[in-house]
Amino acid sequence: MLPNAYVEHAPRGKYLGGFLTMDAGLLGISRDIGSSTQRLATRASWQRPETDRLGGLWTFKLQGDALAYRSQGLQEPPTLLPDANGSQAIGNIRAAVDWRMPFVRSAGTWGSQTIEPRVQLVTGPRSGPQSHVPNEDSIDFEFTDANLFALNRYTGRDRQEGGTRVDTALRGAWDFPNGGQVEGLVGRSFRLDDQISSPYLGSGLERRASDYVARLRVSPTPWFNTTGRIRLDGENITERRMVDATANLSLGKVTLTAGYLFSPPLPYLTPLRSRDEVGAGFTAKLGQYWHASLHGKYDLSLGRAVLLQGAAGYEDECFIFEGRFIKRFAQDPSTSSLYAANTVVLFRLGFKTLGEYFFRAI
Repeated sequence: MLPNAYVEHAPRGKYLGGFLTMDAGLLGISRDIGSSTQRLATRASWQRPETDRLGGLWTFKLQGDALAYRSQGLQEPPTLLPDANGSQAIGNIRAAVDWRMPFVRSAGTWGSQTIEPRVQLVTGPRSGPQSHVPNEDSIDFEFTDANLFALNRYTGRDRQEGGTRVDTALRGAWDFPNGGQVEGLVGRSFRLDDQISSPYLGSGLERRASDYVARLRVSPTPWFNTTGRIRLDGENITERRMVDATANLSLGKVTLTAGYLFSPPLPYLTPLRSRDEVGAGFTAKLGQYWHASLHGKYDLSLGRAVLLQGAAGYEDECFIFEGRFIKRFAQDPSTSSLYAANTVVLFRLGFKTLGEYFFRAI
């Protein structure tokens, strides 16, 4: 994969009373067998927060994307996007008004309680069929509370949302005097037209009314917290579509983590099966500038490990140097042998005022 470059700029001053962010990225992916894609992507985002007399919090948002592609070999499996071969250029613009009203009351010696409804209106031109655009970075899509209010909810730039929708959520929180918190959210999105927002069946966005997404975070003390996320079918709320739970325990300079993930099959990833995984790991701070981490995942349905990754590095006020090791245990379903690209050794070199560079050794 070469090149893969990204630059972002956020001016310090305000523009039209809001904050502007601009970025540009160049991505090139070449394969010995299969498709090859080169992409130039740019984005400009603007946000202006305001507070009304009643305490309501308003955020006005604009986001514009422009992308240019040159691709070949996309007619071959598993891509199967023959219309995306050649040169393509697309653009998208999104505008939104986000309103939330935090109602806060004192709980005396037990801290404070908050109830916060939130509504966001997002609009823009319809995106139309996207079969003429390659898809390298928006395949592994998951609809959760984390991207419920995102203007474009795909993980990357190769897929763009269009049309008009309304996002809604109700959040509640209990903040304790010791820094702990119990916090939860339930939300749903409603599309105002019949255009399919997501081509992924089972994504939670294939119908006009989305699936329900929810989050519960329990942190009785600042050094221990658990977070659970769930997605339930919008028509049959008893049907579980996704579960993600994590726990973190901080022991001074060492933090222990554990988690569980269940997600349905993604139509664009093979083999077609659900994920039912548990994971565990740790991160440690070694002295003032050094750190190390190790994490692993085990698939309960396959009965074997699926991922092992570790990192170690140095970081001070100006400089970052880090080495990462990633070992996947993905198998070719036709031969049951491990893929040759499962092992990755990556080095990260960064200067905080200039940028970062990643070099893959293996």
